[in-house]
Amino acid sequence: MIAKRVCVAFLGFDSDRIYLPYEELRCRKLYVIKRKSVDNPNAEYNYGLIKERLKKEVIEEKIVKTDVFLRINCLKEIFEAEKNNHIYINISTGSKLDAIAGMLAAMLFRKIPKHVVTFYAHPDETGRPKAQKSPVKIGPGGTKKVELYSETTGLRDIDEVAILDLEKPENGLLEALNVLSKVKTERKKKLVEALCKSGHIEGYRYVDKYGIVKSDMVEEFKQLDVEKRKRKHDRDLKNALSGALHAGDNRIFRALKKRWKAIEEEERPRNKKIHLTENGKMLVKIFFGDVIQEE
Repeated sequence: MIAKRVCVAFLGFDSDRIYLPYEELRCRKLYVIKRKSVDNPNAEYNYGLIKERLKKEVIEEKIVKTDVFLRINCLKEIFEAEKNNHIYINISTGSKLDAIAGMLAAMLFRKIPKHVVTFYAHPDETGRPKAQKSPVKIGPGGTKKVELYSETTGLRDIDEVAILDLEKPENGLLEALNVLSKVKTERKKKLVEALCKSGHIEGYRYVDKYGIVKSDMVEEFKQLDVEKRKRKHDRDLKNALSGALHAGDNRIFRALKKRWKAIEEEERPRNKKIHLTENGKMLVKIFFGDVIQEE
């Protein structure tokens, strides 16, 4: 498969600054990241100019609310969808937060596609020009006259922006953090059960009706009649729970708490509780999207 060039741009009040670099770089597909399906009238005006200029090209919209971490995650998803291609991220359009999202996504995920380039497009002219007021639809049946304009015109030069590497948690830790974010409880025991259910604590599994068991005893407990279990089985379950809690501490919780400041744990002897910090929620947003809790 021949790799193609794919351009990504955040929609703002520019059109030349998006379609001229797209043409200059000989791209074959454009992703436009917007805040809403119908954005600000002036942004939509410029988007119309882009679509008219590139009407023979492939343009794909991505709707992402104004959250820098969700926008980083959106770029990660684009990288995964275009992993066999070369990605060019235009960080000169949209807001300053969009530029930050573009750079951080490139630093974190540039190894997913074949190649990633971040660039800044310098226009020939800047500054808000005088514009004619045009009628724009507002609500059902209503219109309002607003000024529609582009903040920049032309393309003077394109500068490639250097991409540095950022350290990130191991995939196993990230996946475990994602599991924790979806469980609607802060009790450490329940969180460990969720991690065993998802297979993130090696050597331990969760069996319905019994709870946490050692991996090599899963089949034995699955075939065991609950009413006929013996004292030995209760002892095995107690040992498995203790072992899983210890393994969770050593392999997951300690690193997430101390190295990545992603979780906090209450300092009390019994019924300990763990919850995600703002840093932890940020990591989940960047790598997996929104935090959605489940019962």
